[in-house]
Amino acid sequence: KNWAVLVAGSNGWPNYRHHA
Repeated sequence: KNWAVLVAGSNGWPNYRHHA
């Protein structure tokens, strides 16, 4: 789940949900 935190912190929460 480290990648999720990195993406969410880099692009934002919306990006994390889109990736998931």
